[in-house]
Amino acid sequence: MRSEVAQIVDARGVPVRVFAFDPVRIGIRHRGLPEGEGLPAPKRRTKLLAAPGRTGRKRGEVVTSAGILEDLGSTAVLDVQLSPGNGDTRQMFEQAVKKVLATLTVLGECVTRAILLADGEFGTVPYVSMCIEHGLPFVTRCARYELLDDPALWTRLCEARWERVEDSKSG
Repeated sequence: MRSEVAQIVDARGVPVRVFAFDPVRIGIRHRGLPEGEGLPAPKRRTKLLAAPGRTGRKRGEVVTSAGILEDLGSTAVLDVQLSPGNGDTRQMFEQAVKKVLATLTVLGECVTRAILLADGEFGTVPYVSMCIEHGLPFVTRCARYELLDDPALWTRLCEARWERVEDSKSG
């Protein structure tokens, strides 16, 4: 992770450590289990790992949540959390933030030179507050689209300073 090859560089040429946390829901379908004389009693192998939950676009009677924290520069997986159902998202996010901070401590890197990318599921106050409390810069997608109707927001965006960034020509 300390290798120059594993570092992401910002527009000014300064290395930045970028982490990504994006839990996924895995829908599990329960098919019929074979029953009959001479067969062992049927049992589901997913009993401890899956529970009813929101599957999104996936089909399934039960769900497992898998939260994966990755260092994007080195592609190192720093943490994997499996939870039955939709999981405890606050606990999962809090654990991810702690792992990011622990990794930065081990590497001797400053928290202000790191960024946590999180799915839009974490674009609400409790999760944003967790990052702010620890001084951890973050990027997420706001799921509250009604904010885009605010004229003050549009004024701020129109008056902001925008700069074109040169193409890296990396292809």
